[in-house]
Amino acid sequence: MTNRFITFSLAAAVMALAACASPADPAGPSDPAPLDPQSIADRQWVLESFKLNGQSMALHPKISQTLEFDASGKAGGNGGCNNYFADYTLSGANGIAFGAIGATKMACSEGMTEEAQFLQGLASAQQVSRLSEAELELQSADGQTVLTFANRPQASGPDALAGKVWVLTRLYSRTDGTQIEPIGDNAPTIQFKDDGSLAGRGGCNQFFGAYELGDGNALKVKDLGATLMACVDPQVMTLESAYFEALNKVGAFTQAGNELQLSSDDGSLLLTFSLQTP
Repeated sequence: MTNRFITFSLAAAVMALAACASPADPAGPSDPAPLDPQSIADRQWVLESFKLNGQSMALHPKISQTLEFDASGKAGGNGGCNNYFADYTLSGANGIAFGAIGATKMACSEGMTEEAQFLQGLASAQQVSRLSEAELELQSADGQTVLTFANRPQASGPDALAGKVWVLTRLYSRTDGTQIEPIGDNAPTIQFKDDGSLAGRGGCNQFFGAYELGDGNALKVKDLGATLMACVDPQVMTLESAYFEALNKVGAFTQAGNELQLSSDDGSLLLTFSLQTP
């Protein structure tokens, strides 16, 4: 009698435990919320530090390497010389993967090594290891490659441009794929004025014209004219001609801190300037 009672009691206890562990129990663990594309989109992330395959990489002091996302799954930026582009996907709480990365084919005098390393690191990124309003960190699956970006707020509207003198630091040629870096006293300048006019130096000649701002960061340069001096140095004249040609193609601007970038309507980077200091 005693043995049968013990056997029955144990069986009843097992059935009770099984009932408690039923799949219908709503108290079980849940999957973490997926990463929202909007949390990384519509910002310009600028590379601050970089470790590739466990080794810290030196960043070029004259070059900004950037990363931008949109909420539709497109990413891109500037690798230091060329503009690049790729699809991206998010998965789970922190998973990220980039598709095949394409880029323009310019040959720059500086930054090509840094660009190749940066794109290699970006291609290996598989997780968002840190994310805030100010910082984004991407890592490879083994943690050996780490890219840390800072969110660089972008200015828009007349106050971002007017009343400042900008000095050209880089011109991205669309004719032969090269990049021109002005040096010394011949560096072209541009100044946007409050009344909608603009003026500056092309390298040899003074120029003048007008500009028009549109929605967001849209910008059009209009009615360019210049003096007609002929300078002795043919390189200066070549630079000036390419500069004026690029200004006529401008469709948008990005201004952050002491840097101004002018792009065409299709997003191709044309000109980069730094703020002239007193």
